[in-house]
Amino acid sequence: MRKQKDRSAERAEMSRQLGMNITTARSRLVADLLYSFVERLGIVCHRCGEVMSRQTVSIEHKTAWLGEPNAVELYFDLQRCVERL
Repeated sequence: MRKQKDRSAERAEMSRQLGMNITTARSRLVADLLYSFVERLGIVCHRCGEVMSRQTVSIEHKTAWLGEPNAVELYFDLQRCVERL
């Protein structure tokens, strides 16, 4: 119980210092890293061919996975995922 309390206090301090929830901060950092890779590799939107910005980059699946019998496999198949403008 003590460790959980310490971890909770640590997360609260991280959030206080960052001025936002630590989960939000981590998500933002991951998005910034992803965009950095997209930018370095010159990846463009698979639909329109335009260069992506930090604000417009997103990840989507080229083929549907929802409702499929192998949904987990399809969801995590990196060949079926693309960054999109």
